[in-house]
Amino acid sequence: MCLVVASVVLCGLVASKEMADGCGMNPLLALVAVADKTGQTVENLMGKFSSDKIAFREFVTLLGRYESCIRVGSGTRYRRSLYAAS
Repeated sequence: MCLVVASVVLCGLVASKEMADGCGMNPLLALVAVADKTGQTVENLMGKFSSDKIAFREFVTLLGRYESCIRVGSGTRYRRSLYAAS
């Protein structure tokens, strides 16, 4: 039950926090926020995630999407800075 609540809170935090890069909130920072709100340690939450295969897979998917988004955004910013410098 606690894991379901943490997952809902985590998904809500990720969806509601849109950062300037357009990729949303880093899922790891969202996990830390959930740990703070629930009074648990990050290690404890990660242990619960790893024991629930579906929740863990969803969390890893969120991390992968965030990482891909950041990479694309970084490449776009890099190319823009090259064109602006010339």
